Amino acid sequence: MKTKINFKAYGVEFKNIEAYNAPKEGYTTHLTGRGQSAMVKQYVKAFYGCSCQVSTDFFSMGSSVDVWVDPRDIYEEHVKEAKADFRSVFQSGSFNGMEDIYEYNNNGVEKQLGIDFQFKYATLNIGAKYGTKKYEELQKLGLED
Repeated sequence: MKTKINFKAYGVEFKNIEAYNAPKEGYTTHLTGRGQSAMVKQYVKAFYGCSCQVSTDFFSMGSSVDVWVDPRDIYEEHVKEAKADFRSVFQSGSFNGMEDIYEYNNNGVEKQLGIDFQFKYATLNIGAKYGTKKYEELQKLGLED
């Protein structure tokens, strides 16, 4: 049964996040795709003060999130820092090409809360998702390739 939960993480008060189960001592709460998208949007709004487009994908052995932020909403000198910050919060690890394995991070906040909200791959893009009205708008302004 799906439910809406509220919690605080990374200094952000997340509200009305859809989950498959309510938080329970000793159990992991798994967010739905809609819940994870809402969490990402609330995080971007809280930290960067702007709205964003979010696309999630779920596949065998993992998931990914792609986020697009309007280039007019973020300072160019903050982009590199924002991408690193975003990955540290939402990406659960990284691929080790030397040993051909995916190495998971030990995210203390996720373990402390008992809420699974990380993705295997997390990408923060500056621009708009291809094929959207926002993309066409930015293209007319010369802000998209």
